Amino acid sequence: MLTPLFKRENLSDIAIAIDGFVKLTQIPTAFFSLDGTLIKDQTIYSSFQEAITDIKFKQVTLFPAALNYHLFGFAICDTTHVTAARLDLCRSYLEQTMTQALPTAASVSVWASLPPNQTLSLTQLLTQVSHHYFPDTLTKTPVAPAVPCPSPAKDVITQTINFVGEHLDEPISLDQAANQVFLSSSYLSRRFKQTLHVNFGDYVLYRKIAQAQAELCLTDADVQQIASNLGFSQTSYFTRAFKRITQVTPSTYRKEKSGVQQVYTVPRPANCDPHATVYDITKQFFDDHQIKFMTQLANGYPFIGAIGNLMNLPHQSGWIYLVDCVQPPTPASEILADTCSVVQWIYTDNIY
Repeated sequence: MLTPLFKRENLSDIAIAIDGFVKLTQIPTAFFSLDGTLIKDQTIYSSFQEAITDIKFKQVTLFPAALNYHLFGFAICDTTHVTAARLDLCRSYLEQTMTQALPTAASVSVWASLPPNQTLSLTQLLTQVSHHYFPDTLTKTPVAPAVPCPSPAKDVITQTINFVGEHLDEPISLDQAANQVFLSSSYLSRRFKQTLHVNFGDYVLYRKIAQAQAELCLTDADVQQIASNLGFSQTSYFTRAFKRITQVTPSTYRKEKSGVQQVYTVPRPANCDPHATVYDITKQFFDDHQIKFMTQLANGYPFIGAIGNLMNLPHQSGWIYLVDCVQPPTPASEILADTCSVVQWIYTDNIY
């Protein structure tokens, strides 16, 4: 008889991890341990051969799982509606949930999925092995209801932010974003609001209006063209949304900002410190993108005095900043980044 790799409580931890993964991704999943145990729907089966009849997966994908660099089992996923491009992201989520559920001393890794031909051969082999080593008696041991599985890392929100930034020229839906990060729409919506303190739809609108402001300042495109460039099907809707957020129409904004020479857009990062300010995330953004900048003091507050080759020139031109498309009266070092979605730095010649 094979020696079980886990104690009973360890198997319960795996059941919790698999249940958390299923809730996050809506992908039917089971787990087969090399000691012959199969876990599905928070039930632990000691006979793989009989329990496997309960799994009605249409397209099976196996992810080998290792503990302290030793193979200990396979996650069995129904990836009927999962594209090949998303399998690696699936692997990442499995690794996260299992790492969070198992003892911290263990090093858990989930390897790349097996190709279909290898999966078929391995499934047949495991069935033969289980038939040889384990009796046909089936015992079911219900597992206690799982506690909520810890949320995945903020990398999910970072990926969502990046997806929005890369598709500002298209209509963007929550379902599209959720598909990109391999989560259910409802879960991503909750997680997004918890992290950025703004609804997904409002966040997309802030990003689009910020982009529209930049195009109004730096291009000659008319309002209708800018609206179309940003995925708005109707110019009238774009104009209403723009005015609701900025308090002025696109045409008025263009006139007011006729002296703008440069615009930098800084999306609020998902992983910023809760105490970070707009000034802090701006500096980090410029460092990350290798953009030269210089700071100075204004009335005792640190401020961005130069970005690239453009610097503040008293009574001539200088840098102002917007938070969620509106210029605040407060210094950037006094506004918490936690309260904003997008920051813009604008160099203009009509403020001094």
